[in-house]
Amino acid sequence: MNQQQLIFIREIARTGTIRGAAACVDRTPSALTRGLKSVENELGCQLFRRIREGMVPTSEGETVLSYGERILKSLQEIKEKRIWSENEIRYLLCIRENKSITGAAETLFIAQPSLSQVLKEAEEEVGFKIFQRDRRGAEETKAGAELLEQLEEVWKLWKEMREELGEYRELKKGTVTIGIPMNLGACILPVVVPVFRRRYPGVKVFIRENNSQELEKMMLSHKVDFCIMHFQKALDEVCYDEFSEDPFYLAVPEIFQSQVSLSEEKSLKAEDIRQLKKIPFVMVASRQKLRQVADEILRKAGIRPDICCTTKSMETAKRLAAGGMGATFLPKSYMTLYSGTEGLSCYPLDKELGASWKLVAAYPADEKLSRASREFLRTLKECLE
Repeated sequence: MNQQQLIFIREIARTGTIRGAAACVDRTPSALTRGLKSVENELGCQLFRRIREGMVPTSEGETVLSYGERILKSLQEIKEKRIWSENEIRYLLCIRENKSITGAAETLFIAQPSLSQVLKEAEEEVGFKIFQRDRRGAEETKAGAELLEQLEEVWKLWKEMREELGEYRELKKGTVTIGIPMNLGACILPVVVPVFRRRYPGVKVFIRENNSQELEKMMLSHKVDFCIMHFQKALDEVCYDEFSEDPFYLAVPEIFQSQVSLSEEKSLKAEDIRQLKKIPFVMVASRQKLRQVADEILRKAGIRPDICCTTKSMETAKRLAAGGMGATFLPKSYMTLYSGTEGLSCYPLDKELGASWKLVAAYPADEKLSRASREFLRTLKECLE
């Protein structure tokens, strides 16, 4: 791809037709059509779609136009005027990096005479030596160094453009592997995955379910792209994107209502929870985030109640509580997930008890999320709003 082709694409977008663009750049419509097809084949994507009003850019076309304007502006600032191609810039910068035409040719997997010819033509057109060649290699001249610095900035834009176009291809045929606790997955995945799949039918979604501690290990060993989980302790090597906060409730079965004096209209404080010191509790397993928060609430209340039953399922804990076995703690989002709260009185908890958890997406800090992953999280945020 070269500077001239970027101008062609810009004019097609501006005029909305091949014929109009051809008149602006003094080319025939057939030549411009062939040129556009060549660029689309090289980039592996369609840049324009035809509608009744004319030709309009696709998402990929908008990306090329955006970067193209910046590339053309940068090239215009170079005082040595010529038509630069993407490959020519890459070749010259490779010679600079290797300090040798031979070394650059090996890196680029092209013949040395071909690379020498590209350099010769560029030097003839700019009117000065870009590199001083001798037996030790190729050293950039003062004028060459100035030119190469400008070309370096242009090359960065070319590279960023291709990377972004690659992300669009990923959305047409890619994968997203999500790590999520089972209970949380049952709550939010049925809401977000169908929406995401309708938007990106070519992206396959894989789900790995486990507790939060195991999910963190899977994420850091790159077995999942990211985790959707409830925030625990921040790790330096992990980035966290917060989505929402989910308050906890104390669920007390009807059979124990006569032993407490609580109001569902008022958030419970530590002294209110002390009324339950003789009431048994149904708890989730100790490695689950809900259990850790529940234990801390009871510690703040200064009680150590009898834990009559432990389960990994919040739904099981809720149903056992409704059956009269004991009180339990439940996040608001889970209270009516599978069934109602018949047989239970549910009380909100005061913020001072830390009785809530934050829903976050967690991913390795040293890796950029794929475009498909970023789009999944964007869809999740929309669904939760």
